[in-house]
Amino acid sequence: MQSSEAFAMANDPRLRRVIEAVLDRSGWDSRAASAEDGFRMACAIYHGTYIAQVAQVHVLPNGVPRVGQSLSASNIPSRV
Repeated sequence: MQSSEAFAMANDPRLRRVIEAVLDRSGWDSRAASAEDGFRMACAIYHGTYIAQVAQVHVLPNGVPRVGQSLSASNIPSRV
């Protein structure tokens, strides 16, 4: 998925900013994936807090996935 596809899913401006922040910090568009390595992004809104996370995933020879580096960005409301 390219960052433009991720942005298309984010109609909410706050969610879009959080996704943009984590994709920029992770170097999402410049990372190369292979059959064994890839990158995944997830986002959520929970009790007014917006969060997005990018994780590097490596699949071991036995098929077990392992999470490597993980980066996240959040937008927490001023009143918690």
